[in-house]
Amino acid sequence: SKSRDTLVKHLKERGVDTAIYYPVALNRTPLFQGAKTIPLNCSRADDLTKLSLSIPIYPELTDEEVIYVIDILKEFWD
Repeated sequence: SKSRDTLVKHLKERGVDTAIYYPVALNRTPLFQGAKTIPLNCSRADDLTKLSLSIPIYPELTDEEVIYVIDILKEFWD
């Protein structure tokens, strides 16, 4: 399967910025260390942090820009 890093590179080479807003699961951040209400095993959250990627999405994007991002994503997965 294609990795997130490969997708990031593919998008960057075509001028599409990305971001990773949650590089670690929230239960692993200092804020939640020692919290008694957080389950110790959050394996799904850990897995998702390895896969999640934010692509451009905001009201000012033009239709053409949206279509461009879609086309670049389709190109990657084809």
